[in-house]
Amino acid sequence: MKRSLLLILCTILFFGIAFNYAPEKKYIKPESSERTQLFNEGDFFLVPLVTHHYYVDTSGSDSNNGLSPAAPFKTMAKVQSTTLVSGDSVTFKCGQTFNGKINKSTSGIYWGSYGTGAKPIIVYSGSDPLYDRNTFYFTGSNLFIENLNVTYPSQSPDRHIEAYVTIGIKIETGDNNTIQYCDFSLIGTGVFVNDGSNNNYIYQCSFTDMRTIRNDPGADNDYGANGCLWGNSNNNTVSHCFFDSCWAYSQDYGVDGGACESYGACSNNKIIYCYINYSNGVMEIGSGTAGTAADNMVAYCKIINCSELTYTSASGGFPVQCKNMQYYNNVIIDTAGVFGFGACFNYAGSETSDTVFNLKNNIFFLKGGIDVVANSDTLKTLHQNNSYSVSSGSSTNYHLVPGEINVSIPATFVNIATYDFHLKPTATSKGAGQTITGSAWTPIDLDGRSIGVPPNNGVYGSIGANTVIFPANVNGVNYGWYRN
Repeated sequence: MKRSLLLILCTILFFGIAFNYAPEKKYIKPESSERTQLFNEGDFFLVPLVTHHYYVDTSGSDSNNGLSPAAPFKTMAKVQSTTLVSGDSVTFKCGQTFNGKINKSTSGIYWGSYGTGAKPIIVYSGSDPLYDRNTFYFTGSNLFIENLNVTYPSQSPDRHIEAYVTIGIKIETGDNNTIQYCDFSLIGTGVFVNDGSNNNYIYQCSFTDMRTIRNDPGADNDYGANGCLWGNSNNNTVSHCFFDSCWAYSQDYGVDGGACESYGACSNNKIIYCYINYSNGVMEIGSGTAGTAADNMVAYCKIINCSELTYTSASGGFPVQCKNMQYYNNVIIDTAGVFGFGACFNYAGSETSDTVFNLKNNIFFLKGGIDVVANSDTLKTLHQNNSYSVSSGSSTNYHLVPGEINVSIPATFVNIATYDFHLKPTATSKGAGQTITGSAWTPIDLDGRSIGVPPNNGVYGSIGANTVIFPANVNGVNYGWYRN
């Protein structure tokens, strides 16, 4: 009998260990108090099985244990005071608004929602000093955060007014975190990945109507109005996200902000498959401690009226050496000149790299005075196999090299009025690109189809039959691009 009991206990122990530490990177996503499902989104994590499911509902009570939808916590303050361990989950009820802040340093936590209806609205509430008001502040790795609406509805509509809330989700230090299906608006910065936090993944999030964090008369110190910001961090990816109106007025610069900003020694970060509209740039690159920002990439993005897409400086107050800033297979349109800058790409100071900007397989449609590259920066700009429609005072500021072409926009896109940038069958940009290789490159277009050889310019399609790598829509998720 004792031997049988020992055998049973050993069997249970063996399978328990094997299941908790299997080499497959699986996450247990809470769906209800009775049911869980294996979740393998992005394949970024290896965390223990969920140990506690905490539920938060404004109709609940903080005297509850929070472990079921029938006995949920009521407030974010109760979540903050609860000790979490790796493998726990915290879910907020859909259709409700929660006020408070979270500051946690435990790795391997799932943060999300439960129930049906609109994403839970999370509104900062606290007494932190100006410029240090973070709705979520995390120190930890293997976090999974999804389906939250982080905003501040009381923010003034006046874009001269500083953001009341500094950052929506700040990863102070931590690797292999995922933030997906979240919305950020009316705050200073949506997501800040800071100080050596690497290999983080931001997917299918929206960033709209951002505001400056600091906007004062002090010289050269305004900042904010960014969707994403990474500081001294590498190998992070922003994918299939939507950026709109990431800008605000600045007393130092006239306007400030942009979709993303890189601050410090940041390399191999990627912005891919995104729609970026009416924002003050795509990726500004600077530093407070010098260093090098190398091999960052913007690829397969629709970029509309964002003026100066990347500015970097090797001198002044925020110097950094920028090396091989890659823009591949984007559609870049600026016909409005709304932010008043003279070129899409611009650097200042003495950059030591032979290639600061690397432009390949893009389609440019520029008019009204904005150039591709500033006139003084052409010598360190590598440009190959791009298509151009540049007119009405705009210029490339360089001679096209073999493989680059001038195009007619009406003959190129299916319907530019609706931003349908699929190429017409007779478009000369079909098959006009060059094959790009490297570990950071993905051979998939914005439709989720394999690209041809040679590839098209722009964001869509190949010149032959495409192999569908993943469907356009799976379980309600649009893999083409956010809110297509």
